[in-house]
Amino acid sequence: MRRYLLAPSAALVAAIALGCSEQSGSLAAPNDSHPSFRTQRSPEGPGALGIHVPEGFFGTTDEGLTTVVGVTFAEVEQFCATGEFPTILDRFLVFRPDGSIKTWVKGVSVAIVVWQAAPPPVTDNFFANICADEFLALPHLEGTAQFHDSDNDLTGSGSRGNSFGPHIVGKLTSESGDRFKFLGLIHTVLLRNGETRLQRVDLRLRAIGG
Repeated sequence: MRRYLLAPSAALVAAIALGCSEQSGSLAAPNDSHPSFRTQRSPEGPGALGIHVPEGFFGTTDEGLTTVVGVTFAEVEQFCATGEFPTILDRFLVFRPDGSIKTWVKGVSVAIVVWQAAPPPVTDNFFANICADEFLALPHLEGTAQFHDSDNDLTGSGSRGNSFGPHIVGKLTSESGDRFKFLGLIHTVLLRNGETRLQRVDLRLRAIGG
């Protein structure tokens, strides 16, 4: 369903496993002697549990534009050479008592790279495709962006409707020195039964002063 990807993080997988195991034994009635919202520093109680975990970079492609957010071009090259995901972003997970997970990632002035091309469909893996030599050799733009990603029901628990997707606003410079503004909006709304109510993908690149 998603047309965008966040690079996997071992910390994220571990946090989901931990949070789910914590919640499995915490569905008792509320107790006023405990906080209604728990964190790693205050783990006791029956309420929701909040955990911060490091997150890998974000990437998407649509209509001839491709972007990765949270890494520089040099870091993309390093990832392609080593296969190791840099964990630049910070993800906050909220494990609700009903078993669903709300999550979001916020980044201010994070790095962004944009290509005015789609990566070759060498595999079904977006991150492997952007590492193709012919794609990395293409001209690219670099800059900084404000990035926000949210998901109201990360694992699709079916206990509620879901709304998810990132919003990106960035300013970039081409290799020849031209300046651009980038806007990325990806939004999906799912009903509780899994039916898609809305799906929007909008990536735009506009020259500044052009």
